[in-house]
Parts: sequence; C-alpha cells; structure tokens
Amino acid sequence: MANEVPKGAGTPVMLRDRYGIYPGAPLADFSTPTGQAFHADDRRAAIGDKPLFALLVRPGLPCRPDAMRILKGIEHPALMTLVDWGVIDWPPIRRKVVAVIYERPTGGRVMADLGASFKRVEDHEVIRKVVLPAVGALREMAKHNLTHRAVRPTNLFWATPDHDSIVLGDCTTSPPGFDQPPMFETIESMMTHQAARGAGSFGDDLYAFGVSLVVMLLGRNPVPNMEDDQLIRAKMADGTYNALTSDDRMPIQVIELLRGLLSDEPRQRWSHESLEQWIAGRRLPTTQTRIEKRAARGFPFLEREYYNARELALAFSRNWDAAVTQVSDGRLELWVRRSIDNKDMANEVATAVGTAGYASSDKRVADEILLCKICLILDRQAPLRYKTLAVMPDGIGSLLSLTMAEGADVRLLAEMLVREVHKTWMETREYTPESATLDTKLKAQRPFLERASIGNGIERVLYEVNENAPCMSPYTIDDYVVELKDLLPALNAYAKKGEGKWPIDRHVAAFLAARANFDIARQMSEIGDPSLEKSGMAMLDLLAMVQWRQGQTGLYGLTSWIGGLVQPIINSYHNRQKRKDLEREVPKLVRQGNLVDLARLLDNADERYKDRSGFEQACNEWKEAAREIREINAGRDSRGEEAAKTAQQIAALVSVTASLLATLGLAIARLF
Repeated sequence: MANEVPKGAGTPVMLRDRYGIYPGAPLADFSTPTGQAFHADDRRAAIGDKPLFALLVRPGLPCRPDAMRILKGIEHPALMTLVDWGVIDWPPIRRKVVAVIYERPTGGRVMADLGASFKRVEDHEVIRKVVLPAVGALREMAKHNLTHRAVRPTNLFWATPDHDSIVLGDCTTSPPGFDQPPMFETIESMMTHQAARGAGSFGDDLYAFGVSLVVMLLGRNPVPNMEDDQLIRAKMADGTYNALTSDDRMPIQVIELLRGLLSDEPRQRWSHESLEQWIAGRRLPTTQTRIEKRAARGFPFLEREYYNARELALAFSRNWDAAVTQVSDGRLELWVRRSIDNKDMANEVATAVGTAGYASSDKRVADEILLCKICLILDRQAPLRYKTLAVMPDGIGSLLSLTMAEGADVRLLAEMLVREVHKTWMETREYTPESATLDTKLKAQRPFLERASIGNGIERVLYEVNENAPCMSPYTIDDYVVELKDLLPALNAYAKKGEGKWPIDRHVAAFLAARANFDIARQMSEIGDPSLEKSGMAMLDLLAMVQWRQGQTGLYGLTSWIGGLVQPIINSYHNRQKRKDLEREVPKLVRQGNLVDLARLLDNADERYKDRSGFEQACNEWKEAAREIREINAGRDSRGEEAAKTAQQIAALVSVTASLLATLGLAIARLF
C-alpha cells in the first residue's frame, strides 16, 4: 500500500506538512551516487496511489532547483514523477537539506552497478521497451528546454514488475553530469571536471542514451577494465561506436540508431527529429565515424610522439608548464601545416601566436592565455582548459560552489575569471545568443574579484553565477538559505552561538549584495569601515531594511544578538544623558524583536543633529575657557593693567576737574 510504513522507520520528518520522510527507512535501491533515498508517504494519499520515496541532496553539493520546478509539472510514463520538493530539517545530521519526493517505479533498477551483469534486453523488444520510452521522455524534457544529463543504466528503472518499459531516474539532486561515469559522457565531457560539465545539450543526453543502449543490449559493461584515459584515447582513435562495440555484435536493426546516437561529431549526432524519422521507418544518411586525422610525422612532446591534434591538445593540458614553452616558437604551426595538412588550423595557430601578448603585458600570462587558445584550436570540442582546470564555461558556477563548500582552494578559478580566460572559448566557437549571454555574465565577475572589500571578492562571484547557491556563511550553512526571505530567520536561529561577532560576514554580505532587489549601496560601502560605530550602524541598517522589506517579525534571537553589539554605536553619541537614555531604551526594543525600531532609535537624524550641534557648541565654549586659562597661567592677563590705567585716567580727570573748580573759585572770589 502507498502509505505502509516499514517497521523501525521512526518518526517522519514532514515536508509541507504533507509528506513524511522516514530517517529509519533508507532505500538503497533508489539511492544515487550522491543522494540517499528514504521511504516517504503522503498524508493525503488515496487507495491505489503509487508508493513514494525521497531523495536527499548531499549537503554542500549544488543541485538543480530549476529542473525541480519544471519536472514537478511534468507527467510522462517514462519520467520518474517528481511529486514535490523542498527544504527540511534532517535530524541525523542536524541541519537542513533539500528533499525531492518521487513516485516509485515498481520494477526495480535496470542495472545495479557497472560491474554487474544483468539479463540483456532481447533484440526484438529493445525498440518497444527501451527506445520508444526513452526517446519520448527526452523529447518531453526538450520541450521545456531542459537536459537530463544523468542517463545511464544504473539510473534507469523498469516501470512495472513485468519489465515492459523503462523510466528515467532522478536528474535534479546533483550538478548536470556530476554522477555520470565517464563512459556515458562524450569525449569532451570526459575531459572535464565532473562538477563543471554544464547543462550541455540534448545531443549529450542522446549520446548517453546510446551508450546505455549498448550496455542493455549486452547485459554488461562493454569496457569493464578500461581506465578513463584509455577509453578517451580509444574513442578519439576509433570513434565511440567502435570503441564500445568492437568485440561484440549489435542487433542489425539498431546499428544505424547506435551509430547516429554515438557520433563523436555533435553536428552529425542524431537529433530528436532524426530519431522521429528513424522510428517512422525512414532511412537516414549513414553517419560516418569521426576518426582524427593521423599526422604523417609525430609532434615530439615530453619524450613521446603525438600523431593527431586532439591527443596533442590533451597532452598539453595535462602538462601545462611544459607545454607553455612549446606553442610560440613556430614548430607547432609547421607541424599542423605539413604533417596534418590542415592549412586552416595552421593559420589559426599562426594568428593566435602572432597576436599573443596584446591582452597582457606579462609574458607568462600571455603565454598561458595563448596555450589555452591553442588547445581549443587543436580540439574545437574540448572543454576550456587552464592549468589544472578543465571546465565547460556554463559549469564554472557549479565547480566554484562545490569547491567552496568543500573548503578547497578557489584561487585558480578566481584567476581564470580575472584574466577572462573564457574569452578564448568564445573566440573559437560560433556566436549564439546563449554564448553571448554567458560571456557577459562571466565578464561581469571581474570587478567583484578586483575589489577585496566585504561584499565583493570570490564570495560575491559565487552568488552571482549561481542563482540557486545557498548562503555558505557559518551562520546560515545549516539552514540552507537560498532566498533572501530565509536569511534573517536563519541568523535568528544561530543567535545563541553569536560569539560576540556581528551577523554579517563576507558570505552574508555577498549573498545580500547579490540577492537584494533594493538599493543597499551606501550600507554595503560602510560595513567595511574600520570604525566599529560606523560599520556596526551600516550592518544594523542593512538587516533592518531586509526585515522591513520581507515583513518579518519576532526576530528575538537576532535582535538580542545585535543588541549586545551596539555599545560602540551608543558611545558615538556625545551627550552623556543621551547615552544613558539609549542604554535604557535598547533592551526594551530588543525584547520586541524589531530591528527596524532599533535602527531608528540608534540612528535618528534629528537626535544626531542635536547631539552634533550641542557637541560643537560645548567644544567652542570649552575652547574659549581654555584660552582664558592659558592666558591667566601665562601671566598675560590684561585686566589689572586696564584697571590701573582706568584709575589713573579717573584720577587725572578728578585732578583736572578739581583744578578747574579751584581756578573758577578764585576767579569768582576776585570779582567779589
């Protein structure tokens, strides 16, 4: 039954108060290499509803929320139905994780692991049971501009116990192509870091399905003992179809299909339209296996001779420092022109060497950018290779996210973005609106990396190039904060561990700068100020703006956390009585859980003006008093001298007056 809970499953963790996920009931048969599956049920399930399971995203691993949103609205018999998804508290690891709820296919996994054997699909049943369902599922995803990037027999299931039709498994809980064994990836994707394979194209899905079809027709892995590098070279030398089927017979009715799906030339690989035509019975032009042209003479590099351009490019990328000195002395151009007899490629090499150095005055940097471009000229389909990195440009964000989550060194990725190495990729590819958009997006990251201030740097780049990246601050990492509305509640939950630091570190600041859709320029410029009162007030203002914009209340923990840090802001007031008043009022507002009122109290414009004016007046009075004191102490007080002078003047005036009166008296006496 749909809601039958296994014994010992424990207390369920609820998603949206509807779906129960049971930590005590793991389901290994539905787990992926990076995601663990558990029994799940629906509290609103009806009789006859299919059983459910939940896949949990590994903490720190980028997932595909955009794909989740699209697949939630799709119902197709060959796509595992995504019922719902969301973030849950997961007690076993005491943090939040993303959970994806699926309907269970009831026929089991097609292949347990790549080392196992299983009952092969019969030749006469392969079209009905495998090809038609898979093509229909991939076509449905293509309608929504979504690639699967996880097509492999270990991620295919039988829809029913009768094994009458396959179902494509999960493709949302890891980066595109991340869980794929290299065998199921194209040559160029095999060379790429698994986290940086990018969304790819529908051709990549069809290629992976072609390899899966070979495995299902054989009932086993056709190259079980071949190392990845050996398989890459075999595919380059003989083509994928020959490399995988050289020792085995394929059913004649699917040989044309397999050759079309496994073409190593993307332009020749079959499309959905080609598949439709083939299914309808039309014969299509024979797909020629792409074999790299062998040079008449090998190019010597590190004590080995290389006879085709693609292998040489791979060797250069694997031995970067040694290769830097090999690309600018003219020998490579001569080899391409004479030994491979490819004038166009030789001209491109010559042009690249001739223009090297224009992008940088540093010769070492110029040589490394040149090598990057040379590798792309020698192998047009290869990933962007720079030193030890090999990435698809649209996979840079996923790789950066995973690298930072694992605490690994991101300096090389930052260097690649600062030097705008991706431009070499764009210059060797045909222009498309998608590539132009990606080019603009990657170029926009350089200014952030060139500014070391809080809110910029590699942290800012992380959130700019990954719209669904959770905030990786230690304050929020356990709460899986993807949207701005989740930030303050996460900080509120962390408040008890505040440790006397402000709740805005480099990650929180960068997350805010990338996610805020309102003006925070002033606050962002001031949070890095060395003065505690100015930076603290900017951080309080910033968080208050978020609370006001999100309409959130009751943030008692966060407000209390900040309330314990505002003393420098209070001390920035000069008036003692004002400081005492603030110290009395702050605890009251803290208990209300409102950062907006707290910010208004501590940064009131009128009160600031009064305090500043009063302080200036007091300063002026103090200066005047100090001046007088200095004059007194220096013995230069002129008031005594002025009094003596005045007394003398009065005495003189009295004497003159007396003399006049006396003279007048004598004169009168003589008259009488």
